[in-house]
Amino acid sequence: MKEAFRYFFSADEHSFMQDFPNQVESRNFPFKGFLLSGKPGVGKTEAVIQACRELYGSLDEAGIELQLLHINSQSIFRSGVGDMETRLERVFREAQNPQTSRARTVLLFDDIDTMLVKRTGDGTSSEWSRSLNGVFFHNCDRMIASKVLIVATTNVPEKIDDAVHSRLYMRDVPEPTLEELVSVAEHVLPLNPKGFDKDEMLETIRGNIQHAIDIGETPSFRLARKVAIIAIINGVLF
Repeated sequence: MKEAFRYFFSADEHSFMQDFPNQVESRNFPFKGFLLSGKPGVGKTEAVIQACRELYGSLDEAGIELQLLHINSQSIFRSGVGDMETRLERVFREAQNPQTSRARTVLLFDDIDTMLVKRTGDGTSSEWSRSLNGVFFHNCDRMIASKVLIVATTNVPEKIDDAVHSRLYMRDVPEPTLEELVSVAEHVLPLNPKGFDKDEMLETIRGNIQHAIDIGETPSFRLARKVAIIAIINGVLF
């Protein structure tokens, strides 16, 4: 994710600006972003947030302001007629009309399957979902890839409207490895632990994560953090 954002937003060698100079301001470039698919908790959303966080400083030094707009269904869903479409329009307007020309935007749509329901011919897709889909695709097609990129996440790609796949490049996000989970857990531990040895604590955490996976829990960053917090509580309280 970090290298993808750098490619589209920077003016570095081998960047989008260098490779496609005639498309930098074009709304017709056929790539609008990514669709990240994977099991709950594997780090789809976190990868995007962390990539933006790590890239912010280097882009800022190059005169580029990177902003992340994090959208989920609660940000959009409202009960009034037309309210959802208005809110979604507002999101795209904010992304495409930033306050400065230096701004570049990542639009992160979490669990996009809850918003862009697959349109079917059997009458199961509702009027509001078809209307919301229309707003999304109309605005998506108007985006300039060198200024705004969409990253959407989903656990159920088969439920997403087919038109999403023609605009966003789907990537499967694999389950994190044990070493990656232990690394995430380590960031939960206190910076200056008192009363316990950090290395011993990490070995305990490693074993507990592996045990949880062995008995059927999905390897996820949530699992790693939960195991780390339980280890800290046990070390302090018991």
